[in-house]
Amino acid sequence: MKPEVSIIIPTFNRAHTIIETLDCVFNQTHQNWECIVIDDGSTDGTEQLLKKKIFHDSRLSYIQRPKSRKKGAASCRNIGLENAAGEFIQFLDSDDIIAENKLEEQIGLLKKSSPNAIATSKWGRMQPDWEFPKIHEKLPTYYSTKNPQQLLTTFGENFTYFPLHVYLIPKALVEKVGNWNEQLTVSDDGEFLCRMILSSSEIVFSSHTYAIYKQGAGNRLNGLLSEEGIASYIKAWKSIEEEIYRSIGIKNHVFVKQGKLNFYKRIKKHNPAVIEEYPDFFNSRMSLFNYFFLKIFSKLKSNL
Repeated sequence: MKPEVSIIIPTFNRAHTIIETLDCVFNQTHQNWECIVIDDGSTDGTEQLLKKKIFHDSRLSYIQRPKSRKKGAASCRNIGLENAAGEFIQFLDSDDIIAENKLEEQIGLLKKSSPNAIATSKWGRMQPDWEFPKIHEKLPTYYSTKNPQQLLTTFGENFTYFPLHVYLIPKALVEKVGNWNEQLTVSDDGEFLCRMILSSSEIVFSSHTYAIYKQGAGNRLNGLLSEEGIASYIKAWKSIEEEIYRSIGIKNHVFVKQGKLNFYKRIKKHNPAVIEEYPDFFNSRMSLFNYFFLKIFSKLKSNL
């Protein structure tokens, strides 16, 4: 039987977390899925662990990234897409989890929606020292809309986002818009999702399920502040800016200005010389006045 959903999991030295991630897949109330794990060169016994799992469930497959392919999560996700047979795509990192009913709830919504709709859900965070995850019960992004670009505006005006595994995306939409940009190592998810959202027909939100983002599994800040990370971030956001302008004709959209400001605040503290190196990029960031105004306005709205 052809799987309805392809769950794509890139991994690198996450043998200590991937079992919990896989358990949330095996426990899904919707069982017509395939799960493709793409190993980016792990040296911690991930291969042996996964092969034991495959022995018990053939819906799980394990692929080692060929040495001829570029290292990185984007490349691994593209390999997953190349091998995916499902109608829908669920991206999932090997240290995150999704609720047991997520696939069922979101597939139900997408089947009642227009072609190329994208499903979203609630989400929450989990710290290593927490006993239970904390679900965000009320966020400005929790809505359905037939105007998908509005979601990007909401992100920018409220300084928020959706983690990658919140989304369930039709494979046909990915094939239409294009795979992950393998030249990006930072903000590759933002660039990919921006293209998906702008090309989607609608956003359908489910309040009955959620995704959990587990914090503390790696030092993402070091990656962002590396020379490669800085170049990738700037390239990704320039690409996002161009895509928004091409799609809806808005230059320096609030989503882009917020992204530039977010990077400016981080880089100013750790490596201020970068600001002088890329003046055109940082000069068009959101002003601190607008930042504080939108922060206050967003807080007032959330209290209504």
